[in-house]
Amino acid sequence: MVIKVGLVRVGLSTRRSDASKLIAAANKATERLYVLLDGDWKDHSTKDVLHRMKGIYSDIYTHNDDLDTRILLPSPSGMQIRGAPELEALLGYRADPQDIAALDAINTARSNTRLSSLTFNELEREEKELVARNSSQFVPLNNHSPHDLVQFEAGCNGGTFDRLHIGHKLFLSVSALSCTTRLFCGVTAPSMLKKKKIADAIEPIGLRCVRALQFLESVRPGITYEVAPIHDPFGPSITDPDLTGIIVSEETLQGGEAVNRRRKEAELGSLKINVVDLVNGDTHDTVVSETKASSSGKRVKELGVFRSSLEEWYRQTLDDLPYCVGLTGGIASGKTSACRYLESLGAYTVNCDKLGWDCYAPGGPAYTKLIEVFGEDILSSNGEVNRKALGAIIFQDPSQRHVLEGIVWPEIAKLAIDEMKQAKKLGHDVCILEAAVLLEAGWETMCEEVWSVLCSTELCCQRVMERNQLSEEEAKKRIAAQMSNGERLAKSNVLIYSEWAREQTDKQLKKAWDFLQPRVSSRLETAPAGSLAHYWCEALGHLLQSDNGCYSEASKRWFRKIRDSASSRSFHNLAYLHTTLTIVNEHRSLLSRWELVTMSVLFSRFQMNTEIPMNKNQADCAAAFQHFAADLGISKEDSTIVKHYIEQSANRTKGDTTSNDLLYFLDMDAAILGSPGPAYARYREQVRQQSGHMSTLDNRDSRIQFLEQHMLSDNRVYFTSEFQQKLGQQALALCRFKPNYQICGRMTKQSLRRVFCNFITSFIDNQLFINNSKQPLCCTSSFNFTIKTRTI
Repeated sequence: MVIKVGLVRVGLSTRRSDASKLIAAANKATERLYVLLDGDWKDHSTKDVLHRMKGIYSDIYTHNDDLDTRILLPSPSGMQIRGAPELEALLGYRADPQDIAALDAINTARSNTRLSSLTFNELEREEKELVARNSSQFVPLNNHSPHDLVQFEAGCNGGTFDRLHIGHKLFLSVSALSCTTRLFCGVTAPSMLKKKKIADAIEPIGLRCVRALQFLESVRPGITYEVAPIHDPFGPSITDPDLTGIIVSEETLQGGEAVNRRRKEAELGSLKINVVDLVNGDTHDTVVSETKASSSGKRVKELGVFRSSLEEWYRQTLDDLPYCVGLTGGIASGKTSACRYLESLGAYTVNCDKLGWDCYAPGGPAYTKLIEVFGEDILSSNGEVNRKALGAIIFQDPSQRHVLEGIVWPEIAKLAIDEMKQAKKLGHDVCILEAAVLLEAGWETMCEEVWSVLCSTELCCQRVMERNQLSEEEAKKRIAAQMSNGERLAKSNVLIYSEWAREQTDKQLKKAWDFLQPRVSSRLETAPAGSLAHYWCEALGHLLQSDNGCYSEASKRWFRKIRDSASSRSFHNLAYLHTTLTIVNEHRSLLSRWELVTMSVLFSRFQMNTEIPMNKNQADCAAAFQHFAADLGISKEDSTIVKHYIEQSANRTKGDTTSNDLLYFLDMDAAILGSPGPAYARYREQVRQQSGHMSTLDNRDSRIQFLEQHMLSDNRVYFTSEFQQKLGQQALALCRFKPNYQICGRMTKQSLRRVFCNFITSFIDNQLFINNSKQPLCCTSSFNFTIKTRTI
């Protein structure tokens, strides 16, 4: 049985058997492993606990550096695992009575908070217990450490938190332990990260915020967490009067002291400072030191690696063309050098800049049209197009640039396709389409995938100055006029960074080339059963009453749009599409036109703009399907039915329909609400991560809230009796709340607004659980307000 998210119990004071148990558990869990430390935390200093956590993280990291490991901390609510609803199983020894007792206690607690019970998954004992990498791990914690961290009511910290690693997790864990009620976590904004290594590849700020928040909520629930971008070194630490402490590392201690100087100037109380000494000579510090640098290390490791979903990657072009890789990058980024190296590996290169010259040349495909539009003044005395004269016209009237591009770019694309066909006839299986304006011109549609060659703006500027003999100001203007590195990266499947020695760039290209080869032979026709491509081809073949249309160029082009748009939209991702289509397939016998329901699932929320209403988004999705239907020759009657289904999903309303297929489609679209607790929790986490780039307000108006708000009345979540009977009760348990909540406290208007927003966010995310005692969640008296939730 595959366990995606597991829990393992080990001692707070180290036992010799713990190392083997941790490694056995790390072999079982495929995505995430929670560690529950057994023992009384009050008996140990925070610094000694930090030493214990270092050992656990280090041992698991050494064995499996890809596993997301999280150590649960004591929770003010008294239930450590409340923040981990996605848990599936306790991993332990059946012969260990403490593991069995722990499972019973955990399941009782989860039942009280409407979470599904954990199963027990037995670990195999090693005949010879594994020995930890150093014996000091087995020394009991020092119960009388003279150096301990202080606790304060409201604290703050800050960091980049890119690709959370051990150092981040230890720092965030100690930060959470330091605070009794509230922690503000500042995440460094991009404007402050320009000097970081491969800064362009740092995760988006929204994603970093969401991941830091999810980690904190999962390891120590019961604390109010505020995670937000900071655009200067201080953030609210020098302005928030409610803060009483700050958590820093040894490296940023001076920053903490600077905060107190600024607070003193502002006549605010000084903050207590907790210093998290992540590397202090412990025997585990070698691993911690390695992973402290692993944000940049992981960014380097990802260079040359395919960044999209391999499971659903199939070439879209027909067999008369080679597999085309679009290679782009800014001025002086190293594109030409990269192409020369790829040619040495066997690739054929089409240079779009050279094809552009061919278009301008007398007799070229764009020559006559350019003269007609811009006049004969653009010609030199020898009859050739004078690009400087053409550039002067565009400088005087920038709108003419689009006219020029509209003439030249389509002709370059035609020449490129002709050259690629010739390359295929010559026996080349892979073609590199080199173009600085590949993405601006829309030529990525001719390519199977896009590789971007990037370097830092500073190095790019230096190269342009040396190569083109330009001043720094002129070089910066040229760089600023082109697409940014971030924009290119967002549309790229592979990133190559040419910042260092040529040999380093070539290593990245060789890795990318080697990983490319399996994709070259991929075909939509050979998609395995159960894949999105298989569902796509099956439904389309049924609609067209012919398999030939499923594998046409138009079909492949539209499948690519489905696949690529699904991977980037805020909630309707590939995993969700696969889950929903599996449900459709399992219930085909209930549907009169299963193929129409399949297409409705694939195109529903095909494109998503968070700045416009849901019904407008759905209207756009329906329009996209109609374009697809016209392109593939699907009947107008079928196209109208799917359009109606998609539009009805905007507000989850059945209207006056008598179509059972529509009701089933709406229920299948909302089936995730009734999924087992762990599956629902993972989906919720995915939603929050994928909507991290959205504003807070839009984030709250995400997929989960939409579904929860559009449940039916009379304790029914689903329209059809089949889905209500199968999934209804589970959905109600996950999404509906009945108790009253009280939040009390002495607050400024700012902090009141903050607490209220956090409460609402927590409610929507199903993070607040029933307060059985009906006591206020916090109380310092002054004034009260009560929030009463109603039955949805």
